Amino acid sequence: MTLFGSGYLFSRNSTLNNDGSKRIQYWYRFVDKTTGKNVTEPKKVLDAADDKIVIRTPQLDNPSDNLRVEVSPDLDRWFGCDTPLKIYQSAVVTSVSPNFGRIKNKGTLKAYGHGFDCEDPSCPHLKCSFATKEARILTDGKRIDSNTVQCDIPSVSRPEVTQFSITLNGYDFTNDNVTFTFYDAFILALDPPIVPMEGDTKVKVIGYGFADSGYIKVKFEINEQDLLCGQIEKKPCRYPADYLDSEDLLFVAPPEADVFTSDGKQTIRYKPFSVEASIYGDSFTDNNITLQYYDQPYVGNITVDGSPYQFHKGSADGIDVPIQINYPNDTDHEEFRRKMNLVCRYTVGDEVIIVQGTLQKHPLPSTDKDNKDVGIYCPVPKMHNDGPGTLDIAINGQNFVGDLPIEALPQLGVVNINPQCGPMRGGTHVTMKTQGFGEDDIGQLFFTWATVCTTPIAKSQFDVDTITTVAPPVPKPVNSTGGIAFVFFAMTHKSKFINGTEHISNLNHLESYNQYLYYEKLIVKRVYPHSGYYKGGTPVVLEGAFFFQNLQHHCTPKCKFGDKIVEAEYINTVRIRCTSPPDTKDNYVKLTLTYNGEDLPEEQEAAFFTFTDKPVLKSISPTSGPTTGGTLISVVGENFVDLSRYPEEYTCVFQSLTMNIPAKKTPVKHINETHILCTSPGGWASGDVSSIDISFNGIETSKSDQTFRFYQIDRIEPLSGPAKADGNVVTIYGSGFVDQEGVACRFGNKVVNATFVNWTNIECPIPSSERETDFYRVDFLYTLNGRDWNEVLEGFVYYEQPKIIAAHPPFIAVTGGNIVVEGVHFREDFYGANLTCKIADNVVPGFLINGSAVSCSFDQVANPDKENYIQIALNTISYTPKIEQTKISVFDAQVISPSAGVREGGT
Repeated sequence: MTLFGSGYLFSRNSTLNNDGSKRIQYWYRFVDKTTGKNVTEPKKVLDAADDKIVIRTPQLDNPSDNLRVEVSPDLDRWFGCDTPLKIYQSAVVTSVSPNFGRIKNKGTLKAYGHGFDCEDPSCPHLKCSFATKEARILTDGKRIDSNTVQCDIPSVSRPEVTQFSITLNGYDFTNDNVTFTFYDAFILALDPPIVPMEGDTKVKVIGYGFADSGYIKVKFEINEQDLLCGQIEKKPCRYPADYLDSEDLLFVAPPEADVFTSDGKQTIRYKPFSVEASIYGDSFTDNNITLQYYDQPYVGNITVDGSPYQFHKGSADGIDVPIQINYPNDTDHEEFRRKMNLVCRYTVGDEVIIVQGTLQKHPLPSTDKDNKDVGIYCPVPKMHNDGPGTLDIAINGQNFVGDLPIEALPQLGVVNINPQCGPMRGGTHVTMKTQGFGEDDIGQLFFTWATVCTTPIAKSQFDVDTITTVAPPVPKPVNSTGGIAFVFFAMTHKSKFINGTEHISNLNHLESYNQYLYYEKLIVKRVYPHSGYYKGGTPVVLEGAFFFQNLQHHCTPKCKFGDKIVEAEYINTVRIRCTSPPDTKDNYVKLTLTYNGEDLPEEQEAAFFTFTDKPVLKSISPTSGPTTGGTLISVVGENFVDLSRYPEEYTCVFQSLTMNIPAKKTPVKHINETHILCTSPGGWASGDVSSIDISFNGIETSKSDQTFRFYQIDRIEPLSGPAKADGNVVTIYGSGFVDQEGVACRFGNKVVNATFVNWTNIECPIPSSERETDFYRVDFLYTLNGRDWNEVLEGFVYYEQPKIIAAHPPFIAVTGGNIVVEGVHFREDFYGANLTCKIADNVVPGFLINGSAVSCSFDQVANPDKENYIQIALNTISYTPKIEQTKISVFDAQVISPSAGVREGGT
């Protein structure tokens, strides 16, 4: 409700908070105008502005037209509105008619109740509401009188039950839990889908879009042809159905003798027929959901002499009830079994308990081709009563037969069985913790494992409340993949089947943990990794075949490290994972798989696990290498364990510190406990820096501060030079170089520091050789950090610098020509030799004639100097000096005359 006025904010001393926002707090109350007494306690207003205040109308027990509303800024000064407020009796809707309708069909309904009064008798604000789960649909309404309102029914797109209400003022809606159902019936299933020939079975129709019309009915048909019902007067089958909710209807199936084919000549017998539903009128569904009659099964005795079957109260066992199923003619047996809902009903005194049953072939294996002779396994429920009773079964979940005598005995029990599983080969030692047993039971009871019976329990097996035994092997294990065997204390009973065969069964004489799981032989093919830190926590994966996990029988995979057993995580049938336990450092134990702590796999390659200390890296050498990898790195540290037999696990781990890429691993070459060798991997970028760590198992790695830098060497020039230094340099071309202290080259025994370093080049001066006149090779190495030396396989060749004696002719045209240089020490018989001739800036390859002559052929001589000399170098950079004997005249010939001559010469 909004109160309009003025000055609401002006009346406050302060209307702003510290952050500048409006701070408005008004209070309101309702007062009786006649007595002046408060009708309600003061409450905070919902909203306030300078010209209006929003409040909520009060809730009163009785109508009133004498209320005054007052507001206050401080709960002291109150300001009132002179216009009296009228609180009228709210409308109440008790019913609507009709309360259902088809979707997308508009119409009207009448709502009945009281209090349908307005100040304006026409009720101009009257609206009708149909509230769905997502929204409220409003339609126009018309007041008929104080007890009746007419509403338009909206068109909706889907079936749904809506909450119906009305509002007289456009704000306040009734809330009386009155519903209107939009229906569009659709049948999904019948429960049960099969009924006995005697009929009288309550069948639930499951679907959606149902409405409570009061006229719901079902019909029976085959291929859209109505079936006829009735013994005397046959009419189309129509039976009333009860409305349960919008998704469920219920009708009672008639006896099969009352249902005839469409021509009325014979009863329907076992033919499946469709059940269709109509919510109102004669409009039926068309969903072809079928119902089928059957003959009740024959039930055999559960004891040979028909005496009550005894079980101990609280037993987790069950009773195997032999039955013969009468499959309807021309019916697929598997299809019929899918329709069955097997239930068992235990009745002891006034206690009735229904449990789900399980269909079993019976006897095992079945000799009946049609599988008519079967058994229903009925689990014994938890019961409060003991004493005589009956057991009945139903194959459709509803119509019971049998009336088999039973007797619930006081509770005995097996507290636990350990272990609850073992291999099919048997031999597992099993311990059973029992309660309620004494020495009187010894020799009277024995164990039964599925179809294998043990000898009666001997005194030696019993100790206070514990019985020990050995699991027998599975019969014919070649044809078996294992499974659950019922393990129980038993007494021999005989049962007679419907077909006349007699079956000796060992019936459970007591409860519980009475199942033992035989599993197929386990095969372990691979264990990874084979080591872990001795403090434990290493994830270990076992791969093989026939792995499983059965929580019901506490049969879960476990890893056995020597004599320590830890639980494993089941991943799938070929892989499990466990975590290594803490152990002694350097302990070397056998690792295997077990499910019960005792039995080991029948097939497993020998697997051992080593508990190690964490490796420590102290230094590496070298600390850099080429991006292509292959650098042999010496690693010095502690706690290295020789696990070379697992090269995929015992690895050097290179993790880039400059790029977000996966770590790279290479196998370790083990030397001793303090020294190993690593080979750098390839595939790096120039300048990339990686950490180096050691992993014993491919999972856990050391955490060292050792790093390795990667660079790229493209070429090194020259790898030769004159024995006497001439100021030239060897240049290392590549990328990823860093200008830092220690970059140097070594020529034999002479170390020279680089004079220039950038990202792509390193220059080292060529020193003089120790023998100035000899021709010989020395080792050539370079270092990027002053510690780690990298050898160039070709080495460096020192040679005696050539000397030029003469050049013929001593001139050459700018257009080129040939000059023969004479001298000594010319050669090109070593690695990296590159004989070149040079005039000014013009360089051409030289042709070695012999050790004292070189032919130089120039195509042109561009940009000659004022004085020009011909020079020779054996390595492209160390040229002979400019001396008088090497002086060359360079001319520009314009005309040659004559321009021809005879072959004999002399022109």
